[in-house]
Amino acid sequence: MIFEHTDYRNFLKEELARRSHLNPKYSLRAYAQHLKMSPGQLSRVLQGKKRMSSEKALEVSSVLKLKGNKREYFCNLVHLDSTKSPMAKEYIENKLKDIRPSKDFYVLETDIFKLVSDWYHYAILELVECSDFKPSARWISRRLEISQAETELAIERLKRLNLLICDGKQWKKTQNTYLASSDIPNEAFRKFHKQTLEKAIDSIENQEVQERNLSSVTFAVDLSKLSEAQQLIRKFRCNMEKLLSEGHKTEVYQLAVQLFRITKKIKTS
Repeated sequence: MIFEHTDYRNFLKEELARRSHLNPKYSLRAYAQHLKMSPGQLSRVLQGKKRMSSEKALEVSSVLKLKGNKREYFCNLVHLDSTKSPMAKEYIENKLKDIRPSKDFYVLETDIFKLVSDWYHYAILELVECSDFKPSARWISRRLEISQAETELAIERLKRLNLLICDGKQWKKTQNTYLASSDIPNEAFRKFHKQTLEKAIDSIENQEVQERNLSSVTFAVDLSKLSEAQQLIRKFRCNMEKLLSEGHKTEVYQLAVQLFRITKKIKTS
């Protein structure tokens, strides 16, 4: 949604990322054609090398079917980007705050939700520690097989949350643990786990048996021991992370352990 952004370029990148996710063959060229711009012109705008005019902002907002306060918000973001006067900037920022439904110019919760719900944020943080890491959004997008737009948005989000420091060619994650579960909406967790399961399914078709380990066991359980079982799973997970994260790192792996009920609960009268 447009109101999540304080930079119109990020909104345009997110729309490109959304379209690329729905159709992996969707390209910057196709997006530029849709916005009635040349690919080179759009690329320079997204990279911050060129500013969008107010006239073009109106046209683009119409093409993207932004209406009412959404259209006004987008056009004001474009205007803010080209304004040099501190007084004018303050005036436009106040207008943006008034237009935005939440009245807040920047909402941290949105970044936290996306950090957790989209798997590649943590993957980028871990990829930074690999020996062959290259500080390039294009390189990261190839390694993780996500679009460059998704990669650029994720990097910006990680920087805003102070989880990633990018100083020229020196990139590093700031901490080994990230957010307490109490800070995160359940919907974000649900989305993340669905994506993790989808990645596991993909690995069955696209990875050699020697590269992965997928196994399961079905058994009847004593429900009074579930709490103890969860503690053992957490301990195993921590031990496995410690084992595999020491030494020469070259790839990023995901360890997912699922323990869930497969019988339907029967109501007791």
